Amino acid sequence: MSRINKKGISPVIATVIIVSVAIAIAVAVAFWMTGITGLFTRYEKVEVTNAYADWNSSGRFWVIVMQLRNSGSDDATIDEIFINGRPHNSITNLTDNHTWYYDEKVTPDIKKSDDNNITITYPDSDKQFTHFDFTNGVPLKAGEDMTIVIIMFGPGYDDDNKWCDHINNRDVSKYGAVGFKHGASIEIKIHTASGKEYPKTMVLP
Repeated sequence: MSRINKKGISPVIATVIIVSVAIAIAVAVAFWMTGITGLFTRYEKVEVTNAYADWNSSGRFWVIVMQLRNSGSDDATIDEIFINGRPHNSITNLTDNHTWYYDEKVTPDIKKSDDNNITITYPDSDKQFTHFDFTNGVPLKAGEDMTIVIIMFGPGYDDDNKWCDHINNRDVSKYGAVGFKHGASIEIKIHTASGKEYPKTMVLP
């Protein structure tokens, strides 16, 4: 009489298989969780690496320069600049035409010509500045720099003078002082689309 040998998997082999499968699943879940966590832990971090105000005595205006860097892991979008807690366009005689940005860290050279045109040049670069787009916001990518320039007319500015956009040569005359005085401390606050704010206080010379 023949016998059929019915042998199953030994307990040792079964244990090895179960442990191997468990380890494989654990590794897969760990990689998946790492990816999910990375999506939710990305963040913006805008740092004001340098900020100063200069007084142009011939043009009777202040030049506000802010150099920024996004040291975070996510891109930021700058959508407003507050001055002493107020949106930029709520400051007397301060409009979008007075605010520019440059997508690198540069030191601008700002001059007023005899015909009352204000020109902005960057001696350390061959690129041009761009007017700030407060409607759509201006992106500051992770790991990159930006330079913001704000022109604010100060005490003694003659309203009869004509200040022109030197690119389009448009007359935007009668831009008087913005209501600040020499020696006053002002707070410039960068606001991003994510709702974060990055303030910097400086003294107007």
